[in-house]
Amino acid sequence: MKRYTKVARSENTTANKIKQKKENALRSIRLAYSKSYMQGKRFDGKTVLQHMAERSGKTEDEFTAMFDNYIAEGLASENKRYWERIKKKGNIPTAAELLDFIYDKFEVDIEGFI
Repeated sequence: MKRYTKVARSENTTANKIKQKKENALRSIRLAYSKSYMQGKRFDGKTVLQHMAERSGKTEDEFTAMFDNYIAEGLASENKRYWERIKKKGNIPTAAELLDFIYDKFEVDIEGFI
């Protein structure tokens, strides 16, 4: 829980709520990857981005813009080195590349079952 405390303070909430938000986000990503796999679609961040947008009731462009903001903020933050680790084709990671990175790195970091 200690690692969630800094974010919790900045968001004016509890560490438990931040942990729960992280786990819910990771579950959402995992579900989108599973849906891609079960539909026989290409198993990548682009397809997953489409599924997540559908599920959230947003357009893919709205969802991409939201991720692009997170990426820009991350690259401008003190955690820039972490964000630079994302595998990317260009200079700045795309939303799909971020999703692939998150799935590859944190897929096992989810407690409980779906």
